[in-house]
Amino acid sequence: MGNCRRDSYSAATTGVIRTSKALPLEQVSRGITVNCVLPELTMTDMVVGAPVEELLKKVSPNRLGQSEKMAVLAWVLFSRLAAYVIRHVLPVNGGMLPCDGW
Repeated sequence: MGNCRRDSYSAATTGVIRTSKALPLEQVSRGITVNCVLPELTMTDMVVGAPVEELLKKVSPNRLGQSEKMAVLAWVLFSRLAAYVIRHVLPVNGGMLPCDGW
């Protein structure tokens, strides 16, 4: 995952993903589950005023995600409702591809 020409972001994201895949193998016997939510374009203070119009053309809903809805997904993964969900990586990206042509 990650965006084209964003090497440091891609490396950090990959580290989080790999950790969320490896850590449960060590902790699942203790009842600890680890999952990962990967939000893409989300309306936050960081994107207010940013030129996101071109990026929105690549997203099926043609709008930014909402942090409240991302929080609901995270809440479900952290709750007992998802006790059987382990090592899952959930991209929440509105159908956006990481790079043109992928």
